[in-house]
Amino acid sequence: MSPIVRALVKKDFTTHRPFLGRYPITIGLMVGVPLAVDKAEIMAPLLGFQLMMTFMMMTFYVDEQNKSYRFLLSTPATRSSVVTARYISVALFMLALLPVLLALQLGASVALPAFGIDVDVSQLRAVTVPYVIAGMLLFMSLMMPQTFRTGVMEGALGMRLLFLFVLVGFFALEWVNRKLAELLAPDTYARLVETVTSLDSWALVPVALAITSGAYIISHRISLKFFLSKEI
Repeated sequence: MSPIVRALVKKDFTTHRPFLGRYPITIGLMVGVPLAVDKAEIMAPLLGFQLMMTFMMMTFYVDEQNKSYRFLLSTPATRSSVVTARYISVALFMLALLPVLLALQLGASVALPAFGIDVDVSQLRAVTVPYVIAGMLLFMSLMMPQTFRTGVMEGALGMRLLFLFVLVGFFALEWVNRKLAELLAPDTYARLVETVTSLDSWALVPVALAITSGAYIISHRISLKFFLSKEI
């Protein structure tokens, strides 16, 4: 990493400090809402995606509000280094979320039953977390080029719509699962569940991360193309 890119990454995290007060509220909502609807297993995905969206959008927001791009490009920084630094900043934030989400999954599986909260502890598995990271990589890969192209306001709208689509899709899968349990014979349904859950294993984690990391690299190239042609 060049000194200029390193300085830009540091700038992304430093300028984000005024927004740290948002995180306790976000964490409370993303943990409380799943518990309220008896869906403890979606705490880690919801929290990860929401924190990731907040970090990414706030870094774009600060740069656009302060007209930082114009200033940065008057320094030795180039458009390429600005885009590269933003992608590195987002990736580093994801890595920082990894132990947080693991602690949430493992801690909740112990703490919730201890407090008398009835949850299916078998659903709070550590293996979920790498798949959440892979999902966030793919999500950011889709949203960051759009944000570099159109700006933070339109990018935020697209991100919220995509997040809503993912959330609705999750509950739609839950509905399908319940219907299948009602319609299929018990042994047939049990075999189907065993087949699907066998895919959710550590063996496929490298494959999921490799595919989404590749998408993230391609996304970087697309964002760079948009930003090079953008009028600052």
